[in-house]
Amino acid sequence: MGVLTCKVRQDFNFFFGSATTALAWISVHGGMVSITDTGLMGRTMTSDTHTTHIQNADWVIAWDDTADDHIYRRNCDVVFDAGGIRYVGSNYQGPPADEVMDANGLMVMPGLISTHSHLNGGNLATGFLEEVLDPYFQHSPMYTRKGPFWKSDVATPGRDNGRWFKAAMRHAQGELMASGVTTVVDIQGANEHGQLWCDLAAQSGLRTYLAPCFQEAFWAVRDSRVLDHEWNVEAGRAAYDLACATLDLVEEHACDRLHGMVAPAQVDTCTESLMVESKALAKSRGLVWQTHCAQSVPEFRAMIARTGLTPVGWLDDIGVLDDSSIIGHGIYLDHHSSLGSHSRGDLDALAQCETTVAHCPITFSRWGTTLENFGRYRDAGVRMALGNDTGPHNMLEEMRCAFTQGRINSHAPAQLAMSDIFRAATTGGARALGRTDIGRLNIGSRADIVLVDLGVPSMRPGFDPLRSLVFVAADRAVRDVYVEGRLIYAQGAPSGFDASAASQELSEALAIQVREISGRDDVPPMHEIATSSFPIAK
Repeated sequence: MGVLTCKVRQDFNFFFGSATTALAWISVHGGMVSITDTGLMGRTMTSDTHTTHIQNADWVIAWDDTADDHIYRRNCDVVFDAGGIRYVGSNYQGPPADEVMDANGLMVMPGLISTHSHLNGGNLATGFLEEVLDPYFQHSPMYTRKGPFWKSDVATPGRDNGRWFKAAMRHAQGELMASGVTTVVDIQGANEHGQLWCDLAAQSGLRTYLAPCFQEAFWAVRDSRVLDHEWNVEAGRAAYDLACATLDLVEEHACDRLHGMVAPAQVDTCTESLMVESKALAKSRGLVWQTHCAQSVPEFRAMIARTGLTPVGWLDDIGVLDDSSIIGHGIYLDHHSSLGSHSRGDLDALAQCETTVAHCPITFSRWGTTLENFGRYRDAGVRMALGNDTGPHNMLEEMRCAFTQGRINSHAPAQLAMSDIFRAATTGGARALGRTDIGRLNIGSRADIVLVDLGVPSMRPGFDPLRSLVFVAADRAVRDVYVEGRLIYAQGAPSGFDASAASQELSEALAIQVREISGRDDVPPMHEIATSSFPIAK
């Protein structure tokens, strides 16, 4: 057995060989490549590894290397274990598997990838803040209506021994699994409780990128009408140091499904020096870099006033955009109809830098805001991925919203197909993370797999199962989810924790938030923030 080691940018695993015998396994972790000569099927594929044979699936969304794209396969077998996918094709004749599953009535597809999520807070607002608007900020409630809840410490790990933090995390993780997500990027404020965050992510079974964020400025509002920024560079530096410490914990953690990501919080809340330093940190560690950018009209105007450049233009000018960069949202580029900008350079800049936009349509659609438009970004060469910015953390609903909004906003419906959205939710996310071993089903990819029940009434009549899944059935048809060949979601429930118990605790957490925020001088009256859909009878 021989081993070769060298330095690269991003973690991945791959093997050379046939469907039944690998000649070499390439494992990259922490930026170091190991190429090992072996007769086994990869790093963890030993004689006692549990192998699963999904036999004769009605439909499989498989990967075609020749076409470099997904394809449908009918009456297809998929064989995998903890080390990866061993076989995709008809009539498997390899070594007997430990478990054979009759997949008649099932569709097999690659796990979905959420490149932008906030798992500890977004779902606390479910049924509460969806209709909140602010007329003074182009109906974006981020700064006055939602801001106080985002700043609340109720769902932070330091509150009540992390009780509400754990509940929010588990609830969101359960939602992700239920909608077929196997990889998620979780963006949270950097703090001293990174170990708890790492452990909860590892215990979930999901493949998780932890992105501890930091900022030097905090949004402030003058007279309820003007966005301003209160700068505290010292606090920003302290948060940056905490983020680095958390990234160290991720790298040292025993779970190899955990990865780090460098995440300056927002384009308008970090100085040039911190942005540049954070990008250098990401490069030195072989990590992806992500920031919120182009998410509101006030942000766009603030950056124009401060720098003379658009938010995207400024990030490009200071040199932090490249193929290992992600911008969260990317809605208000200089072509957007709400801006009245005379420039038209943002789309081209993103395309030339090969930077990915993490599109999260649901939360912004509630405010009457949309990206203009998915097909235009794609046609310009911009890399597109999807995320879940708030609750519900349901990727299938995000896909549906991305499709319908994209068609409406384009005024050219034929510009966008469901296949475009599915690519963004799979290979688009994988590419954003610098990976080719997730988001697709082919030999050598990781065994991140979703089984869809075609027998669910909402999946009928079943002409095209992907359309039925996204447009109609959504999470009701997701039966099982595997990550690294391990079953993490079975028959409609997470395998490793009780998501329903976590959900029950969220109402209590929201009540605490509302009680603590009500009456503060810097927060609008609660009846202006959220009211019930109809009057409650007395």
